[in-house]
Amino acid sequence: MTNKTNNFTELYAALNSKQKEAVDHIEGPMMVLAGPGTGKTQIIAMRIARILLETQMDPQNILCLTFTESGVVAMRKRLLEIIGTSAYYVRIHTFHSFCNDVIKENPEKFLFTRELEPLTDVERIIFFREILDGFPLKSPLKPYGDPYFYRYDIEKSIQDLKRENISPEKFELSLSEIENFLTNFASQIESFIEIHGRTLKEEDIINIANLLPASPFTSAFEEFFNSDFQSEPERKKARTALKNQVKKIYQSLTTSLPKQKELAQIYRAYQEKLRLSGRYDFEDMIIFVVNKFNEDPNFLLSYQEQFQYILVDEYQDTNGAQNEAIRLLGSYFENPNIFAVGDDKQSIYRFQGASLENILFFSDLYKTDIQIVSLKENYRSTQTILDAADSIIKNNALGIHTVFPDLSENLNAALQKQENQIQIAEFSSTQTENYFLVKKIQSLIDNGIQASEIAVLYRNHRDAQDLIDLFLRLNVPFRLEAGENILEDRYIQKLLNIFFYLEDQTNEEQLFYILNYDFFGIDPLEVAKLSIQAAKSKKSFFDSIHDENFPSAKIKINMENFANWKKIEVNQTFSEFFEHVIRESGYLDFILNLPEKMEHLNRLNTLFDLVKTLNRSNHALHLKDFIEYIKIHKENNLSIKSEELQTKKDAVRLMTAHKSKGLEFEYVFIIKCTDKNWGNKPSMERIKLPFNLLTKTTTQDKKERNEDERRLFYVALTRAKKCAYLTYANKNENQRDQVPSLFLQEINKELTEKIDTKQIEDEAEQRFLTVFAPKPTKELQEAEKLFATSLLENYKMSVTHLNNYLRCPRYFYYKNLLRTPSAKNFYTSFGSAIHEALRSFSIEYKNPQKPTKDYLLQSFEKYLKREVLSKQDYRVGLELGQKTLSDYYDTYQQEFTSNVLPEYDFSTHGVNLDGIPLTGKLDKIEILDEQSKTVHVVDYKTGNPDSKSKELAEGGEYRRQIAFYKLLCDLSPVFPYKMVSGEIDFVQKSNRQDAFKKQKYTITQEELSELKETITSVYSDIKNLKFLSKDEWNFCGECAYCKEL
Repeated sequence: MTNKTNNFTELYAALNSKQKEAVDHIEGPMMVLAGPGTGKTQIIAMRIARILLETQMDPQNILCLTFTESGVVAMRKRLLEIIGTSAYYVRIHTFHSFCNDVIKENPEKFLFTRELEPLTDVERIIFFREILDGFPLKSPLKPYGDPYFYRYDIEKSIQDLKRENISPEKFELSLSEIENFLTNFASQIESFIEIHGRTLKEEDIINIANLLPASPFTSAFEEFFNSDFQSEPERKKARTALKNQVKKIYQSLTTSLPKQKELAQIYRAYQEKLRLSGRYDFEDMIIFVVNKFNEDPNFLLSYQEQFQYILVDEYQDTNGAQNEAIRLLGSYFENPNIFAVGDDKQSIYRFQGASLENILFFSDLYKTDIQIVSLKENYRSTQTILDAADSIIKNNALGIHTVFPDLSENLNAALQKQENQIQIAEFSSTQTENYFLVKKIQSLIDNGIQASEIAVLYRNHRDAQDLIDLFLRLNVPFRLEAGENILEDRYIQKLLNIFFYLEDQTNEEQLFYILNYDFFGIDPLEVAKLSIQAAKSKKSFFDSIHDENFPSAKIKINMENFANWKKIEVNQTFSEFFEHVIRESGYLDFILNLPEKMEHLNRLNTLFDLVKTLNRSNHALHLKDFIEYIKIHKENNLSIKSEELQTKKDAVRLMTAHKSKGLEFEYVFIIKCTDKNWGNKPSMERIKLPFNLLTKTTTQDKKERNEDERRLFYVALTRAKKCAYLTYANKNENQRDQVPSLFLQEINKELTEKIDTKQIEDEAEQRFLTVFAPKPTKELQEAEKLFATSLLENYKMSVTHLNNYLRCPRYFYYKNLLRTPSAKNFYTSFGSAIHEALRSFSIEYKNPQKPTKDYLLQSFEKYLKREVLSKQDYRVGLELGQKTLSDYYDTYQQEFTSNVLPEYDFSTHGVNLDGIPLTGKLDKIEILDEQSKTVHVVDYKTGNPDSKSKELAEGGEYRRQIAFYKLLCDLSPVFPYKMVSGEIDFVQKSNRQDAFKKQKYTITQEELSELKETITSVYSDIKNLKFLSKDEWNFCGECAYCKEL
């Protein structure tokens, strides 16, 4: 720790006075207002280090919550630099991962969640359509001629309500309050509105303002009364404007209420549909935990005792449900140790009008003892960039200065850098704008600027679509920072077309195109000859294939495959059918041999993951259901997003302004800076949520929307360290005139420089040639290495991965890292159901009323039904499982005990072996002695034990597995017991002996030492990408990946 203490001392000395104040204040509530580039990640990490140095707290007693998974990784890395391996034990989470861990750590508290599956986007669409179908024709949210017109708006509104922790009951209550408000004050408001502008007096405004309680009109009245008018005509004009504003708000209230009341009914119906179908929304994860905290004080207390210090990053963007989780965790103490870091100017994720809500909530909740620190020294950007951003954001009326007027908000550049004015470029067309952008970036890279230090930021994903092709043709390396829509990939489209054809084999035109697909390996000339022969003989294309005079064997083989796949589709699960098609068609082998194999495999995995999810939700899933699912995606412009890949280390980053939050680059290009794209966006809010949902602030109309957009532009601009380019075109893609964004006009002109674009405008011929330039091919080996490295960035080793690597490094690579598609087979599904039934039985055995054999068998049947199995496999599995578990119960019923921990997950413990992160899940822990805290670990196995002698022997996989579990128990800073023994418990009988077998192990220190050496060696090989080696001796030569690839 001495080295790390020295580390802390050096880093602390480099902090400025305000940063030190934030780091040193470790007791009580504190809010740090941290503008862009002020070092908030460093401050949070240093404060954690300070807590560990000055208190008796263990790292696992500190909870750090941040907004994104990338934020979690960045925080962990920073903390590792400061405090070393202790950083692995600090609980750093997103809100969702934290709540997910709470659920996993307490299965008995959240039994209902094991019965639930996440709702898919298509299921959500179907749910809302079905709900709307049940509403009358004159419903406000079901217009005649287009009954699903409001479907997306309904979905978005309910999502917002859930994020703010507003249940259907709370929502109905807020609507009731508005209804009462209108009932009590409608006549007075209408009388005020009817007063003519010429006769409207100051006292009329004072009377109506005093009459109305806290309402959506409050901010309008406050703005009027706080204004300093220079003349009576100006005051009179303001009175009229105020009256018109009151009229507009009143009309909005009265016209919105019928839609809102119907939305409340739909919300209730939707929640009921989720319950009946066993589904949950992404937002429900946090609500489950918040509700359990509220219902069970002792359960909440256990987490309050565990987390003595709580730190929250990006606090301005936490939603109502997340805020409630923080409040509850800190509610034991009047002034808890909660450290919130945020910046209202960077609030870009709260729903409209909520930018100050969290900061006001926090400051009001702990107002007696809260400490507030404002960081003003910026260590990222030049003063020019900071001043330009400030000249834009100061046009926002709503800001922290309205609450804490004494706080200075101006940022100062702490580093002396060469000042570059903000570069503004105007073009005649978007095509020229795009061409300039890519050529300018190419020039920067040619002049020594790292590609990874350049970012292109845009408002919407579609803004980048026409850029990608130019980057490819000019061979400028780039990374699109958003999973691409796989439905737009031509190879995925080819694969889907096969499924479309299999569903409708009368479509001969589609068959013609499919037979030309490269992965079938059919000579296109053969397909052409077949088409001509069909036309000449006046036969159908299909009949001509089966003509004995037509010689193409490959075409006939493929037609036989099509027929065979239809048979498989009827008799096996859809997941198995899908796997047959991708393997037997040659599709999988084909993409694995393409230069961009990682990208193609990533897209295929995304599609196959979707198939397996659909099949889990609907065990009777058939081809027609899958086709309908894809059609709904296309009809509703839904994307199926693949995971982001990192196949280039040094590449230009293309992303939305939202995605850029928390990042920084030397050069930033903000593109398509036009009106209605950046600012003055037309309202898409067809269902307005009530004003009284926010407790601290109220929403405004267009003005508020521009404030939200302005904050987003501010975030984009402050990503730049050295130079920022803002570009726009006078005409859009459809040759319609457009004007620059109002945010460009708001920048102080002394800080900007207009680029002379005449030369680029004159290069019309060069632009034309670029569009048709050939796309260069990638270097496979280098791309594969970079991709594999990115997959290992947050890698944790499990015993399954360790055993797979020792079996064959190539098998590990394709199976565990690349996750080549494979359906869950009968034996795996059967084993899962057995495990789940035994886990459920162990939990139930803790109750005074002990579960019977029938409970165990019924549990197995319930869990087997969840598995994706054909009818035949289900019948076989049910019969086998019930016989197996019945015999198991009869054999061991006298040994069952309630003193067990059923299923124990180490994934949240931060276990590491000399910096190697380890994880694992134990099936069952039997507590031997509560006083000495000794335990016996059990791992269930299905299958015949007679064939497992090699695995059970010394050095075998099963013995290694128990040793690995012993290592996890020993290394975990959280696990409260000492593992003294472990066993492999075969749930199925030995065929030879007709008896159950248990193999018990007591792991020696010598075995642990050997295991540690093995782990260290294998982890080193994995990190050094040895699995990509071409040395055949390094591989088994027996697995499918060795034989086929």
